[in-house]
Amino acid sequence: MRGGCHGGPGWRHRWGLHEIRYTGMPLHMPYIAAALHIAAAVAALGSAYIVLRGYRVARDRRMLWSGAGLLLVAVASLLEAALYVGLLDSPAIVAADGFYVLGYALILFPENIVGGEGAAAITLLGGMHFAGSIAAGVLALMLSISTPVSVGAAFLVLAVSHFLDSVIAFLDIYNPALTIAAALLRITGLNILLIALLLPAARVGRGEREEA
Repeated sequence: MRGGCHGGPGWRHRWGLHEIRYTGMPLHMPYIAAALHIAAAVAALGSAYIVLRGYRVARDRRMLWSGAGLLLVAVASLLEAALYVGLLDSPAIVAADGFYVLGYALILFPENIVGGEGAAAITLLGGMHFAGSIAAGVLALMLSISTPVSVGAAFLVLAVSHFLDSVIAFLDIYNPALTIAAALLRITGLNILLIALLLPAARVGRGEREEA
């Protein structure tokens, strides 16, 4: 990934066989997005460790399922981070979606995360989600000015998703509808972003082939 290509501002990303330039996008934008997802993965891993450590003491299977779900969410976040910085191609988003769906399903399956360890994990994860909602909201505002509306809209959807997750965590609202809504918003936001990036890629790739 490189900035300032062809004499103009932008950054490059490899989608399949095409190397595409997205003009008007801040050079640091993909790295900020990757950093946010790495931070979310670290929070999920920390939460999973706390919950699974509690399982060793309490032997409550609900904590085991929740810990497994948190591990899958962490893997999904790492896949997205790798996608943003160009280590993986667009099919990674499909895998990330799958891990998110399965991870949230496992977290949702138990009635709640029990014990003091679970409360500590929820506080950690809730704080990261709240920070993520603010960061994604700021990104949405910044990007709506200099990029296609769909890019800003994607981060706005992600901001709402993270905010819902923080509300669920901080208020101990183990409501399946809210959890499903947050997961669906996350997936929707990611796919809006994917489409917003793939459409310009297709247009540029087609234009380069016509010029050749």
